[in-house]
Amino acid sequence: MSISSAPSPLPQFSDRLGAFLDRHAAILVTVLIILAAQWRLVIGQGVVGGDPDRMYIPFKAELHRAYAAGRLPHWSPHFGLGVPLLAESHIAALYPPNWLMFRWCDAVPGYHTNLLVHYVFMAVGTFVYVRTLGGSRWGAALAAVSFGLCGFLAIHASHEPFTLALAWMPWALAITERFARGGSWLWAIALAVVLAVQLLVGHFQMQFFTIGLVIIVGGWRIVQQGASRTAALARVLGLCVAAALAGGLAAPQLLPT
Repeated sequence: MSISSAPSPLPQFSDRLGAFLDRHAAILVTVLIILAAQWRLVIGQGVVGGDPDRMYIPFKAELHRAYAAGRLPHWSPHFGLGVPLLAESHIAALYPPNWLMFRWCDAVPGYHTNLLVHYVFMAVGTFVYVRTLGGSRWGAALAAVSFGLCGFLAIHASHEPFTLALAWMPWALAITERFARGGSWLWAIALAVVLAVQLLVGHFQMQFFTIGLVIIVGGWRIVQQGASRTAALARVLGLCVAAALAGGLAAPQLLPT
């Protein structure tokens, strides 16, 4: 009489875990480095003084108050003689991540968490963009860390819109690369949505840089693909249409502003 026993699941789990780590080690290391570098945001601290204390956090307090009451912050009597906050792009009242962050979080923890999430989102987007261009995993990790911790972001750490808007730039460029290769209108629509969400951050400086890069870099990559003149022109036109559509999608913020 023999007694059979089921194989232990531990070796299988170990093999799967090893395969997962081997495949995703670069992106995991990237995220860990960003979190380590932004450790003050991780523990709930951030830049003290300057624009955050004078403008961004007070704005987010109004945003939290409005969201908690189930409304948009159309007007606030708490700044000067009153401010039409929906028209003030810095508050980013229509920016989708703010709906979740400041509906459930007070201004200060929500502000710090929002920045931290966007630092990570930016690094992951850079990683994806470099991989889309054909870079190696560790090359993409190096690029992601370099961009996510660059001097521009360090010197503008007190300017929330720059961080939030830049987080969308590598994603827009990655989608542009996909569109340049195949010309699928699904990628053009995805690009329009990403650009529209970026516009809803407000301030608009980084957004116009991004749109310019999308058209210039995208056009260059389309020419490099060696498509026919008609196909290349159609794809370049597609980039312009995506940018215009983004403006239309963001019109509820752009028009009041």
